This record gives sequence, structure tokens and C-alpha cells, in this order.
Amino acid sequence: MSYSPHDELNEKKESSFEKMSELNVKQTDSTNIQPVKKKSTIGKRISDPVRSEKRFRKLIENGADAIVLLDSAGIVKYLSPAYAKIMGRDDLHRIGSESIEFIHPGDYAIYKGTFEKILSNPGIPVKFILRNQHSNGRWLRLECIANNLLNEPGIHGIVVNIHDDTVRWNAEEALRKSEGLYADLVLNQVAGVYRILSIKHNPDQPIWNVLMLEFVSDRFCDIIGIKNSDIDQIPSSIVFDSIHPDDRQDFIIANEEANQNFTPFTWEGRIINNNTTKWVRFDSNPRKLDDGSIRWTGVIVDITRQKQVEEQLKKNSHRLMRLNDCLSSLGTDYDLNINRLTALSGALLNATFAQYNRLENGCFFTAGKWQLPEGYPERISPDGYLGYDVILDNSDKTITISDLPGTSYANTDPNVLAYGLQTYCAHVVRREGIPVGSLCVIYNHACEISAEDQKIIGIIASAIGNEDNRKHYIEALKASEAKLKDLNATKDRFFSIIAHDLKGPFNGIIGLSEILTEDAKNLDISTIVDYARMINASALQTLRLLDNLLKWARMQEGKMAFNPVRNVLHKVVDEVIILFAYPAERKKIVLVNQVPTQMTVDADTEMLKTILRNLISNAVKFTNANGTVSIEATNADSWVEIVVADNGSGIRAEDIGKLFKVDIAFSTRGTENERGTGLGLILCKEFVEKHGGIITVESQPGKGSRFKLTFPYKTVESNEN
Repeated sequence: MSYSPHDELNEKKESSFEKMSELNVKQTDSTNIQPVKKKSTIGKRISDPVRSEKRFRKLIENGADAIVLLDSAGIVKYLSPAYAKIMGRDDLHRIGSESIEFIHPGDYAIYKGTFEKILSNPGIPVKFILRNQHSNGRWLRLECIANNLLNEPGIHGIVVNIHDDTVRWNAEEALRKSEGLYADLVLNQVAGVYRILSIKHNPDQPIWNVLMLEFVSDRFCDIIGIKNSDIDQIPSSIVFDSIHPDDRQDFIIANEEANQNFTPFTWEGRIINNNTTKWVRFDSNPRKLDDGSIRWTGVIVDITRQKQVEEQLKKNSHRLMRLNDCLSSLGTDYDLNINRLTALSGALLNATFAQYNRLENGCFFTAGKWQLPEGYPERISPDGYLGYDVILDNSDKTITISDLPGTSYANTDPNVLAYGLQTYCAHVVRREGIPVGSLCVIYNHACEISAEDQKIIGIIASAIGNEDNRKHYIEALKASEAKLKDLNATKDRFFSIIAHDLKGPFNGIIGLSEILTEDAKNLDISTIVDYARMINASALQTLRLLDNLLKWARMQEGKMAFNPVRNVLHKVVDEVIILFAYPAERKKIVLVNQVPTQMTVDADTEMLKTILRNLISNAVKFTNANGTVSIEATNADSWVEIVVADNGSGIRAEDIGKLFKVDIAFSTRGTENERGTGLGLILCKEFVEKHGGIITVESQPGKGSRFKLTFPYKTVESNEN
């Protein structure tokens, strides 16, 4: 007879089975192995061990559960035929292998811990679940009960009863998923789910008498405002009872139409939940049953927030239309526009009264008002008042203050307590970006100012700021127009004066030249020389006038070069004095340069010389014979003062104010009847002011005059002159 490895496996199997047959099999809660009962007949006891072993073998080999025998190291010693049926393959080749090779890698830790527990507790069944891979690749969930019988004579092993629990586990897993889906779709929904059975009834009966609640979710109970109790304890009329009285008739009609026409039921309305009104929407679909009843399955949704938003949108739309109408219809009357905008802010925010306060010259006064209480102050000192703090804060956000009597303003703003002010809402008003006022809406009761309210008050405050800007621009434009008209009138008078002053010298020149032309042959030489001198004087006077006029015109047009440099003042004065040596010598007038030799002045050199020429010319003209004209100068840290002084005829007090005005024809003759140009001092004033300085005059009739010029020091380049 030949011998094969398969025969060896069979021998192992037979040997193991023989050991198993010696067991007194114990019943467990997960195996089909039953205790072996010794069958008895009438008066006889079966005691044939061979027959008993065969029966035991048959039980094990045909049982649905598998039996596996392990040694203390976890080595497989026996596999029952049921194991092959469970796994879909014959694993006899695994006898002698470690049992851990059979299981899912993810269960290694569980198995090792459980095996140690089995070893530590002989004779005590240990229940656990492991995964093993079927021949088709699926992982089965095997429920195992192991009993440590290592010390049992004839067995010396760990007996493991294995039951395929995959189907049950999959069913439970499917149930768990179904329950999770149910929780997601029903229990955890924002909407409440319900199912109502409408029993076939007499149309004359109220529909609520034949309704029966079959199911309601927790959310349904929460929306309706009832406790989530047993469905049988919830009255079928609970829905109808919760409907707002004003909406019940509409709800009944919608229900009856849906039942009669067998159409989906959709209804929006109000319910009362614990004295609180809610908006809800019902949506349900019907299904007719065999007995004629109708089963309604649907949802109820709390749409209170949606309705509030819709209502707010309607309110805001209406308010924005009013705001737009007001802004688009503003006229040219500033005061009327301000009061309209102030009134609009109070009306749109349902305030007790509204006020636009503006700050001018340290005074806080009411520029716009609406429903202002009688006696409410409209002109106050601003410190401590609500509106003034809004200006100081200058925030882009609307400021709201509640419970005014409980704030510090109860002490600083007397209006808070005097007029029972409770809630305050205000926004700063700016003109050209500068805070100039505050638009305030005020309540004598507690109220909540919404974000939309704050936006509206901000828009109106901006519109008031635009009105302030417009008024400011109009006033500035009017002032500019008035100034321009005044300047044009001044220039007209000025050119009239200049034309008159030019006409005189030219008339003299023309008259004298005509005499010379006609009578020169009849005149002696001395007379001709006198006429020539008079013609020369008139021509020089005209030249000076034209020169001054040209410079003044260039100055007005901004075309005259202005290049201030650091000048040595003594040298500049010397250069100007020499120009007047002849007329001064002729009148025996002494010209004295008393300027310190090293003193400097920051000025445009040509303008400085023009100023000195005009002042020294006037001084010589109005100084009597044997008089003195002096030029002095002193300096400080930031300026230089130049004085042109004479001891001549002086100027009357009432005439001093006329000296520098372009629209007044003020010119007097000198001590020897010399004429002036009428423009010299005007030019001096404009040149000095161009440097940032000032020109003043001190004079007494008969004692002389002192013309003072101040020039500020600036950072300029040096001039060798």
C-alpha cells in the first residue's frame, strides 16, 4: 500500500476527532453542538462506544458551525468540515500552521489579546469576533467561542466554535445605515416631518374629526410647541388648534380643497407656539388607500425668519423710495432742504423727534428740526452735549446709545432728564471732509436701532453734508463774484486816474512844443531853455508813470520775475541815492545812508530798488529846501526793518488811509509844485507784500514822514550787490 501526504492529514484528522469524541460536549449560545445524551430503550441503555463516536462525528461533520482545535501556541491541530463550507475552500493544508495566518491583519491585536485571555482562563468560554477571507475574496465576520481545554485529558487543546455571523452583521449594518439615513432625513432636518391619515368621512363633518396622526418627528413637535410624547397621546386636532385665529378659515379651506381634489397641500400662515407667533409652511402629498382613506406625508417648516426678512425688505424698499423721492426733489432753498432731510430721518426711523445741530464759532445751534419738543434749546454751548461728542468722534459709523438716563450724559446734557430721552442715534455731518455737525434721531422710549436704520441715517447725514457743501460753494461763489466786481470797478477807476495823470503831462508837452514851434524865432534863449526844461520834466514824469504802470500790470498778471536773494542793503541804498543826487542838490536836500555797512536783506533786487526809488523820490519831492532825507535799517532774528524818513511837509491823518488804495485818485504836489505819478506807493505795497512783509507810515503835517518796510529773513542765495 502506498502512503501519501493526504493520508497523513487524514490520520491527523482521525486522531483529533478521536480526542474530540472523548469530550462531554457542553452546550453554548452560539453552536449547534448539543450534549450527547445516552439513548435508552425500554429496559436497555446503549453503551456502544463505537456507535456513540459515529454519532458525534456525524454531528460535527454535518453541523453549520465549524470546530477548530488549537494548541497552546495557537497552532491549528484540527479543522471540521464545516470550516471548508464556511470559507468556500478546503484548508486542511493549514493544519499545523499558526492560527493568526487565517485572520484579517486589522484583527491581529484583538486576536493576540483575546488568545492571552483564553490561555489565562482555562475552562471558561471566551467570545470574540474575527474576520477571515472567503475564497471569493470577501471578508467574513466570524463569531467565535473558545474554551481552553488544554488540561482536559485526551484533548489538550483549545476548542474554538466558529459561526458565520456575516449575514446578520451585514443586516445590522444596513439597519444602522438606514437608521442614520432616517436620522438625517427626518430627525435632524430643519423641517418637521409628519404623516396623517384622513379617514373617509361624511363631508358634513369637520375634517379634524377624522384625522389621525400616524407619525410626527421631534422637529414637528418643536415647531408646533408640543412635547415629543407617544403618538397616541397627541390629539389629532393639535395642528388646527395651533393655527392663528385669523388664519384658521384659510387653513380649513385649503385642507378641504386638497382632500376633495386629491391634490398636494401647500399652505403658509401663522401658528401660536407658547404665546409666540410663528410663520410656518405646510407641504404634503396625498396617497389614497384601498379603503378610500388618504394618507398625507409632508413637512412643516418654520419660515418666521424668512417672513421677517421679507417684511424688512418691503419696509426698506418703501423707505428707500421715500429717501430717493426726497433727494431727487430737493430745491435751491438751503433751509427748506435741511429741514426736509431732518424730518425724513425722523419719520423713516419712527423717532420721537429729529435734529440737525451745526457747530459754528464755538456755538452749537439747530439748523434743521422735526417735531422738536416745545422749549427744547436750539442754541447752546456744545461741551457735554450728545451731538457735540458725535462731531468730536468723527466716526464713519452711526453712533447709537441706549438707556440715556443711565449714562454720563444724564449729568452733562440737561436735555436727557428734562425731556425724558431714552435712545439716541446720530451720524456726523461733514463739509468738505471736515466735521461740522451731527444729525440726531431721538426717542423717549427704549428701542433697537437696526443696521438698516443706521445705514439710512448715514445716507441722510451725507445728503445734509452735500447741502452744506453746496451752500458753502454758493456763498463762496457769490463772495468771489462780488470781489471780482469790486476789483473790476477798482481797476476801472484806477485806469481812469492813470489816463487823467497821463493826459496832464502830455498836454504840457504838446502845449509847450507848439509854442516853441510857432514862436521859437521870437523867443529869447532863456525862455526857450525854460520851455525845454518843462518839456523834459513832463516827459520824465510820464516815463516814471509808464514804468510804474508797466511793473504793476506785470505784477497783476503774475508775469513779473520774482527771485529773492540775499543783498547787502547799504550798497543797494547807495545805488538808488545816486539817482536823486541832482534833484536833491537843486533843493539843497541832504541824502543820508544810515544803513549798517554789513547788514543784509532777503529780497528780489530789482523790486527792492523800485521800492526805494519810489520812497526816496517822494521824500525828496515833499521835503523843503535845506531838508534831510535819511535811509535807516535795523534787524532782528527773523526780519529786517527799513525806514525812509524826511522832515518835509508831512501827511494829514485823514489822507494816510488813501495812500495805498488803487481806486482813490490821491496825489499831491511837492514843495516846489512837483507832480507825483499816483502809482508809486501802490506798487511799493504790492512789492513788499510779495516778499511777505508789510509797509506802514507815520507822519505829522509840518514835521515830516517815516515809511517803514519789514522784510522777513528767508533761506536764499547770496547776491554780491
